[in-house]
Amino acid sequence: MQQVDCNETDEKEQDRKENDCMEKKRISKNKSWNNSGVAVVEIILILVVLIALVIIFKSQITTLVNNIWTSINKSASTIYK
Repeated sequence: MQQVDCNETDEKEQDRKENDCMEKKRISKNKSWNNSGVAVVEIILILVVLIALVIIFKSQITTLVNNIWTSINKSASTIYK
């Protein structure tokens, strides 16, 4: 019959758990860093698309804004007469 040293087994198990915990922390730290990098890229891409849309539809946007201001001015002038 083989004799088992319980303290040795417990120490090995504790070391394994500590190593697992450190590995999980390392992975978690890397994931949070990667996610923030992805968010920056997403924001830049969204800004590029928005700027492109503004450039493409510049005349339509200008016309729309001018019409809105004209409408506001007409309404304001009838109120303050």
